[in-house]
Amino acid sequence: MALSKISLTLIRSLCMLAGCQQNSTPEQTANQPVQFVNAAYGQHFTDLTQIDPAYLFIYANHLFNNGEKDAALFWFYVAQYRALIIRVMENDNSLLPADLYQQLAEDAGTPVIGQMVVLGNGLNRGHLYNYIHSGLGIDINGYAGSNMDNWITQLEKVMAFEKANPFDPYQAVPAEQLNKEKLPEAQRRAEGLAEMIAFLKNNKAELEKQRDALKNN
Repeated sequence: MALSKISLTLIRSLCMLAGCQQNSTPEQTANQPVQFVNAAYGQHFTDLTQIDPAYLFIYANHLFNNGEKDAALFWFYVAQYRALIIRVMENDNSLLPADLYQQLAEDAGTPVIGQMVVLGNGLNRGHLYNYIHSGLGIDINGYAGSNMDNWITQLEKVMAFEKANPFDPYQAVPAEQLNKEKLPEAQRRAEGLAEMIAFLKNNKAELEKQRDALKNN
């Protein structure tokens, strides 16, 4: 979902996907160093502020599957915010090896369809982020829509985290894969998350009404 183009229909659909469970564990304190072990590559991350957003999506999926749903929601949107920056800046010829592309997607819980790997020359980080986002977004956004106030709270924490920890895409991916001239545009588009927060606040009652009507049908 492009953050700068908030669709009422899309937000409604997210809320309709929501489960009714509220049993999340206390959220992780985002501004403290976090240890994340990516067993597939034997990598340890103790600071999640500047790594490739693909790993943040993987981390969000890990948290969600282990019941830490608020923390998962937070990191999912941090990943989305930063992935958008890279998608806007990425050069068209910045390709990932098909095996790495597939492994990252599988680690995030969204196995790559064979045909996508066969394409080979069209697999860049932007495609990967979109694919992972579409796979994880159903469950995580579904959880988010089950409690609008908490959703808004987590999104506001994401914005505060981004202000306190500005993302440098050149620390996350090779510099030659990015177009530096597009950085201001990328940052403006990522800031569109504020529009989503405003939309949820302004339409909270209507969205909750529609969610409740769906549950009762």
